[in-house]
Amino acid sequence: MDLKDVSHSQDIRRKEIMEAALNVFGTKGYSRTNIEDITNEIGMSKGAIYQYFKNKEELFISTIRETQMQMLFKLTKLEHEMVNIEEFLVEIGMVFLSVFEDPRKIKLMRIIIGETPNFPEIGELFYHEIVEKASEQIGKMLKPHVSSEIDPVLSIRLFIGSIWSFVIFQEMVPMQDRKYQNEAIIKHAIHVFQHGVIPTA
Repeated sequence: MDLKDVSHSQDIRRKEIMEAALNVFGTKGYSRTNIEDITNEIGMSKGAIYQYFKNKEELFISTIRETQMQMLFKLTKLEHEMVNIEEFLVEIGMVFLSVFEDPRKIKLMRIIIGETPNFPEIGELFYHEIVEKASEQIGKMLKPHVSSEIDPVLSIRLFIGSIWSFVIFQEMVPMQDRKYQNEAIIKHAIHVFQHGVIPTA
């Protein structure tokens, strides 16, 4: 077998293990999950899983970093495709809200929210790998468009935080008669953001 085929096959297997792990973590929580639970979910031996991940912690960290890599890749593409600031903000909002359209990532968010009080390192990892890195990258892109008195990284944190906190609460508390679509949430968040941060002519 070609080395490229071997590498591709291994990459697929790693992702299958991470997806199975997320299913278990999302059901039982991080603290109550062990490797045996994950082997039962995916139908692999412990030895086979240990070929890819040395323990449960590394497996969980890998799921967060996989999400981070996907998000930063999308943001990097936006940097090269940006037409105007409003379209740029719309796309940023859609990138972050796409987390809530993927059942696996919703499970990841639930784990982070539920387990951080007992395992602060989980929340810290999520903050550094996703929130902080993404905010810094977007902040650099935003800097040419804001006043010199404005901190672009802090500003984008407020923008992301406003839409995430809104959607997280909306998903946690069923309110079908008052549920807003992503496009409406982003549109209104941008309106507030532009008039409060970006100078107008």
